[in-house]
Amino acid sequence: MSTFKAAQGGLFVFLCLPLSLLATTRNWTGSTNGNWSVAANWGGTAPVAGDDLVFANLTNINVLNNDYPAGTAFQSLTFDAATTFDPGGNSILLGAGGLTVTFGTTLNNFIPLTLAASQTWNAHGPIVLNGSANLALGSNTLTVTGNGPHVFSSTISGTGGITLGGSLTLRFNGNMSYTGPTIAGGTTHLIMDTPTNVATPITINSGAFLDDSLGFPANCNRPLTINSGGTYDVVINGSGFGNSTSITAGVAPLTLGGNLALTNTVSNPPGIVFTIIRNASGSAVTGTFAGLAEGATIVSGGHGFVVSYVGGGSGRDVTLTSQAPLTATNTSLNSTLNPLVVGQSVTFTATVAPAATGNESFFDGATPLGTIALNGSSQAAVSTSALTLGTHNITATYNGDATHSASTSPILAQVVSTVVSPVPALDARALAALVMMLGVIGAILIKR
Repeated sequence: MSTFKAAQGGLFVFLCLPLSLLATTRNWTGSTNGNWSVAANWGGTAPVAGDDLVFANLTNINVLNNDYPAGTAFQSLTFDAATTFDPGGNSILLGAGGLTVTFGTTLNNFIPLTLAASQTWNAHGPIVLNGSANLALGSNTLTVTGNGPHVFSSTISGTGGITLGGSLTLRFNGNMSYTGPTIAGGTTHLIMDTPTNVATPITINSGAFLDDSLGFPANCNRPLTINSGGTYDVVINGSGFGNSTSITAGVAPLTLGGNLALTNTVSNPPGIVFTIIRNASGSAVTGTFAGLAEGATIVSGGHGFVVSYVGGGSGRDVTLTSQAPLTATNTSLNSTLNPLVVGQSVTFTATVAPAATGNESFFDGATPLGTIALNGSSQAAVSTSALTLGTHNITATYNGDATHSASTSPILAQVVSTVVSPVPALDARALAALVMMLGVIGAILIKR
């Protein structure tokens, strides 16, 4: 009796173990066909619910088909072969082991997924969720890390959220109906390319980027935050619809504290207003972009643009108003001593014409020598005594201002030579002896 009770207790413990501890790794061989339930395709033993599935064999991968009942749970999926996997079939309940796509591998048109737990996807090859490949987060957090480009074109639902890490680029052009937070970190790029309303609050943290595809201005129905060190990438390819970045923020707060990166590719008449964030939240913008207070100027593509956080029809939009084309400049550079010897001080002076304001940056090759503000004569100078033996390519770059374009001087070849040893000075006694000796030599020569 005691033995039976002990056995019952052991069985109870066994049944209560998490699936992850009971999971067996099954490796695809594909020896028969593309169906997942065929034992021969896995070396003789078909997977059971809770197993880890690894696809690293190319046999029959072009007809991969999950023929298990819809919603069958697997602990993890790994795709590891230099090819494109395009599986079809029934939906999967994916466990905490998540999804791994290795370098050189592409996962395309995937099957529908429901997350059974919060998990990480290691995305080192492109992941494309297309068509019916809907992703149900439930209340879980999906962390996507890795690198390379990825596209989520299907419907993403649930109360969970998505966190991005690594250096990947993720383009959303499906239905972002999930309501948990989307947080971009690392050096990731989050590209908004969806024509539908976005239900997730978006936060761009330090090092990460928020981009707009220019095709469909994203409509964010939850708060939008660009934190310090994060970047909002804005592109201007023209003034017509779809030619410039524009995102709608529909729910307060709209919080700005990160950087504004502007790429302007066209010539714009003065006075054109580009609305880069359409603030439909009913509340004023909180904060500003780093270094760009109300009325500040940002320069790109030969134009200055004045930034406003109280622009547009609502008086709450974030806008850029184009200014007249920048005046071209020329930067010249001279040296106070050329050549010089090691250890001597030299001053390099840059002059910008026509007269401008702003800063001048000096370089010894690629090594910075300093950045100096232009004075009232449109000049800036830097001095150094640290130049080493040889020839140094010195340049000065004017960084531009709100009305003047940047320019770089021609290279100035600064020659630095070795120190020449001076002739030792003679004291009075030695000088007298030298004079006497010269007198003696002269008398002898006269007698001859």
